[in-house]
Amino acid sequence: MTSLQERLFAMQDNQYAAFQAKLTPGSAYGKIGQTEGRQKAIESYRISPEQKEYLRTLKMK
Repeated sequence: MTSLQERLFAMQDNQYAAFQAKLTPGSAYGKIGQTEGRQKAIESYRISPEQKEYLRTLKMK
């Protein structure tokens, strides 16, 4: 696991993701958590601009 992946997993807010999943019918629990984790990483000052651009290119399936 890369350091970027470790930081993304550390930033996950699973309780909020579970709460949000109950409010939005038809959404998968994992997708919300991954999206929030990516957004937090993009906003982080510890992530390089190249890593931020990579995160922006990732799409949910």
